Amino acid sequence: MSIALIDHSTLSSVQRVLGQIEVKDKSSIDGDLSAFEQFIYALLFYNDWIALDDYIIEYSENRKKEFSFIDFIDPNDYNGNEISQKSLEKANQFYPRIEGGEFADEAFREFFQILDINIRCTWDISNSLYYLTLKMLGDAGGYEFKKYGEICHLIFSELTELRKSGHRRDTSCTYIDRYGTQINPTNYKIPNAKHGNGETNGISSGLYGFIAAINWISFKSIYYTSFAEYLKADSLIHPIRQNFQMYYLGKIKQFGHNYIEGILHHFDKRVSEEIDLVNAQQNSNIISVSIPNFLTYIIAKTNDPSEIISYALELRETQEFVQAREQLGVIQNYFDQGKNLLANKEKVKIEESLSSTFNEIRRTYYVPVNTGDNTSKLITNINTAGSVFGLPNISQIIDQSKVPNIVSRLMNRKSFSVIYRNLSKELLQVQSLGKYYDLLTQKVCVNDQLRTYNPKAESPVYQDSHSSWKSPM
Repeated sequence: MSIALIDHSTLSSVQRVLGQIEVKDKSSIDGDLSAFEQFIYALLFYNDWIALDDYIIEYSENRKKEFSFIDFIDPNDYNGNEISQKSLEKANQFYPRIEGGEFADEAFREFFQILDINIRCTWDISNSLYYLTLKMLGDAGGYEFKKYGEICHLIFSELTELRKSGHRRDTSCTYIDRYGTQINPTNYKIPNAKHGNGETNGISSGLYGFIAAINWISFKSIYYTSFAEYLKADSLIHPIRQNFQMYYLGKIKQFGHNYIEGILHHFDKRVSEEIDLVNAQQNSNIISVSIPNFLTYIIAKTNDPSEIISYALELRETQEFVQAREQLGVIQNYFDQGKNLLANKEKVKIEESLSSTFNEIRRTYYVPVNTGDNTSKLITNINTAGSVFGLPNISQIIDQSKVPNIVSRLMNRKSFSVIYRNLSKELLQVQSLGKYYDLLTQKVCVNDQLRTYNPKAESPVYQDSHSSWKSPM
């Protein structure tokens, strides 16, 4: 039985698309559509779904009612405090470092490279003083810059959960100027500045929030990865968090060497290679599939976003999806039984059956759009390594569970999986949905009084130059 652990960030994206959570601007919804698409994938290809019952208290009951088909489990019944504390300890190893205007620490440098966005921090004038300010390298208004803005929106959206969760707003960061000197942004004189004496007064509110958000993303990515590993569920977290998760799992060598390169390679492979079960490498196997955009198909049938989830729950009972879940379950069972070699021996047979099923799914549910290819590649990486925390076996606490049927199935598993989408590429495809995009976003509730952050642009040509209104870091 396949069981997906879905995070609250994903559920918030779904509710923003459905108009249940307000947004500042409708144009900021593209990343939420990507998360919604992944959520629909979970409904179609998983047998059960769980979420942690630790959402913001004032909205918790409404969320459980809205997603009544998901089993919400109390993390306190599953060593949640210990997992949270140890996840925070690990996240504290990955604080950002801004050096010469760039995120130079390994963790967040890799994070932004995976997202394929170019970030630069410069000293900008405000009220006659310099503040370190976040910039996107590129020309404002361009197609690529719109993607940068959408990714920034997703990062800043994490602050809402952080602000209301009761956690500390962590803005820890190291600042080093272009000469290699560690500095205090509130008490620094910019060499060769063209305004005044180059006196600085800290970092801008936008950069301050950005640092808090990426520190929160690193913690929540590790937290959900650790919980999925402990429960032996499949980690299906928000696509913006998946990018840090990819770095983290590669860093701790839980999924073998060159992990990031291996995942990105599979995203770049041709669509014709849509089914690929890779030979085991350090207890790890990759399954990549090319799937149509199910949101497009469903909205074409319903014309109403509020009916998308109920339609998907009906669609999952059709033959193609039942068969796909069964075939994916065969692979999972091999690894749960420790039969990695048998799984690889059966590789050709497994690939043929999956290929046939997913070819039929693409033929049946593909909806053409004006431009671009309306398909996504999704990567599942199965891992059979032991827990990084060494927590007690889940069977020891099954009697405490309020959902014993789910837990009894989980405790028989020896493997867990992580799911990835290529967020950067998908954001560039969303606008090609045309009339379907308009249908999907018709329920979005706009409140222009909400606070938001739109990134400034910095042309690469001038990133290292001084002017009367800015200086490089």
